[in-house]
Amino acid sequence: MKMISALTIAALLAGGSAFAADAAATADAKPAATMAKGDHHCRDEANEKKLAGAARKSFIKKCVADARAAKP
Repeated sequence: MKMISALTIAALLAGGSAFAADAAATADAKPAATMAKGDHHCRDEANEKKLAGAARKSFIKKCVADARAAKP
C-alpha cells in the first residue's frame, strides 16, 4: 500500500512540473500578431473610423507598421 501511495505522489509531482514547464514556454512565446503597448492607438483609430473586417485588419496592420518605422 505504501508503494502505491509513493508512486501516485511521484506521478503527480512529475506531471505538475511538466505542466509548469509548458506553461512557462507558452507564456514566453508571443504570437507575431500581438500588438505592443504603444500600438493601441491604431486600434482606437480603427474604432473611431468604425472599420470592421478586412478593412479594419488592413488599417491596423498598416498603422502598426508605420508606427514602428517612425520609432528610432
